[in-house]
Amino acid sequence: MRLKHLIILALAAMWLTACGSQNPLLGTSPTNTPNIAATITAAAGRIFAEATGTAQAVLSATATVTQTARPTPSASPSTTPTQTPIPTDTPTATVTPLPPNFIPENAILIYMVQIGTDGPIGCGDSLVRLWSGNVRTGDLATDLTIALNSLFRAGRYFGSLYNATYPSTLFVTGVSHDEGQTHVYMDGNYVTPADGCDASRYRSQVWATALQFDEVKHFVPWVRDKLLGDLLSVYKDSGKDK
Repeated sequence: MRLKHLIILALAAMWLTACGSQNPLLGTSPTNTPNIAATITAAAGRIFAEATGTAQAVLSATATVTQTARPTPSASPSTTPTQTPIPTDTPTATVTPLPPNFIPENAILIYMVQIGTDGPIGCGDSLVRLWSGNVRTGDLATDLTIALNSLFRAGRYFGSLYNATYPSTLFVTGVSHDEGQTHVYMDGNYVTPADGCDASRYRSQVWATALQFDEVKHFVPWVRDKLLGDLLSVYKDSGKDK
């Protein structure tokens, strides 16, 4: 039924359009005269849409289509990881002796000097034990060699601790042990201590480092063919010739 209406409306629109273009009496349609043909065409379009079930929009003759510009995709954020700047001023570790509970039971120790403590060695000084970083092997000759070489190779200072043996570059070449008497033979450069204070510190450090081993009852160190004890009895300000 609606299709019949559609056909009738379409024919009427065609007839009106033709009449408007051929009938001189109508003349030119004024701008405020409704466009009957367009109105009929629009009505026909709506009827057609309803009849066919389509959802096509019907536009008037004066309607304009405005296209909305698609949004330009925003640039994705950079995925380059940022690097944390490395501090230019890195803290410097302060060298300090380890507390006793941080020293292993089987550690090989060396002894250095804490000056000015009213202690029994040097000129009112004390000995402080340090771990050499080595552990005992169970062989006295090996362990004693490691201990004394570690002492002579240590620097002049370890934090606030002082090493009176530093100027010398002695090293162990042999060890003999018999019934508690241990002879240690050394070579290298022996440097005479500057004064009696340093001579006492030097002797105390060497003897304490050797006597840490229970097997060593009597320690006899040699520098080539001379006893180290005799060498230490002479120092630069003693007034004696070396």
